[in-house]
Amino acid sequence: MAESLDNYPVIVLAYEGTEDLMRALWEKRFSGTVMILSVPEDYSVMEVLLDIVTDAAIGEDFVLVQANTVPLGPTSVETILFPAVYVSAGNGDVKYSSRVPVRLSKERVVEYLSGLKETSDFDTEKCIRDCTVPNGRPLKVSHASPDGYFFQVLSGSPCRHKVIEALLSRRFLGCSLTGWNAISDLLQDYAKSDRNE
Repeated sequence: MAESLDNYPVIVLAYEGTEDLMRALWEKRFSGTVMILSVPEDYSVMEVLLDIVTDAAIGEDFVLVQANTVPLGPTSVETILFPAVYVSAGNGDVKYSSRVPVRLSKERVVEYLSGLKETSDFDTEKCIRDCTVPNGRPLKVSHASPDGYFFQVLSGSPCRHKVIEALLSRRFLGCSLTGWNAISDLLQDYAKSDRNE
């Protein structure tokens, strides 16, 4: 009998002040449950991971969704557990520390953190790469690719037509706080819309 994934720990980081809209967007598209953690704009991934690994209520494996990433298409725990890695459209560099949701192992995180001589040695990219739960070859996704998976809004003046197209066709949207604030009106309308496919 397969284990139910309904309560699989999916930890979603939300910039301070965006938590309510983030929750509404996740509830609209995600069939599981999420734990929304409020973080400042300059949050430390290391501090977030320390809080997670010391929380006994969170299981051995968990999904970390960096701020502010939301699902845009129907998304289940099974689909979010499928490995994906962000590839830079410009030079093809693989970025494990992107806003793409990632499944991590508490044991691996503890091993990584305990191996640091100084907290300043923490490297988000290396940590996430080394602590990801192996689950086959990851899907390579990028902002510019036609795969329909991921779209980013990082600037304060994005093309709103492209954002609207992404809201209707991509699986995930990742935003910096500046980008989020620039399109918050579109996101609020999207959260309230009846569009569910």
